[in-house]
Amino acid sequence: MSAIARLAHQARYDLLIFRRNPAAMVFTVVIPTMFFVALGLLLRVFVDDDDFPALFTSSMMAFAIIGATFVNLAMTMTIRRERGVLKRLWGTPVSPWMFVASQSVVALAVSLVMAVLFVGLGSVIVGLSVDATGFSVVVLSLLIGVGSLVAMGLTLSTFVPSEEAAPSVVQGVALPLYFISGIFFPMDLMPSWIGAIGRVLPFHHFARSIEAGLVWDDKSVPFEHWAVVLAWGVAAAVFVIKRFRWTPRR
Repeated sequence: MSAIARLAHQARYDLLIFRRNPAAMVFTVVIPTMFFVALGLLLRVFVDDDDFPALFTSSMMAFAIIGATFVNLAMTMTIRRERGVLKRLWGTPVSPWMFVASQSVVALAVSLVMAVLFVGLGSVIVGLSVDATGFSVVVLSLLIGVGSLVAMGLTLSTFVPSEEAAPSVVQGVALPLYFISGIFFPMDLMPSWIGAIGRVLPFHHFARSIEAGLVWDDKSVPFEHWAVVLAWGVAAAVFVIKRFRWTPRR
């Protein structure tokens, strides 16, 4: 069996596990969707701005996809490492790196589904309008973003000391980054020094690259945002190759 065939087989298996895991479905799909619907219905009453539909949809989409990639992988890979699952992969036909690649494929599949879902909800709830070219920019942003976020999630998992600490450490890193990166609040409302920090972080550029596709009227390809996200991803990938742990710490 070729490497691509093994990857496809493992990805189908991992996707089936994800679909049959109620907790994963709730936290990855259901809760972000509920946030989108609730906040969209509330904010559309108070916000009268032509840029609001794209800004809101891109921020909520970034929030959901970061949760499905960076947050989810950082926690699950820590748990699997500490339970010895990653170590046992060395004795199976599925290599550890093939397993990581499979997890990345599943994260990308979930992200694409969330993107389509949120664009549909955005058109109904907040009046979002997206053409085919703009959505292709969104998809390319997802391809770049998901790969980088997976690498960053694996990087974070190397700093988590135990299975018990995984939720608190990962969420303790992710939640502040959501706020200072302009995911939950416009950066114009933040102190200038916080905004300066947020503008160099990958979460901000990932969300804004999605927004560029959703407001395709200005035909602005987000090369700068892609470059920043990709740079973070490459740096994280280099760190993972050198420092990622396959064996339990204890």
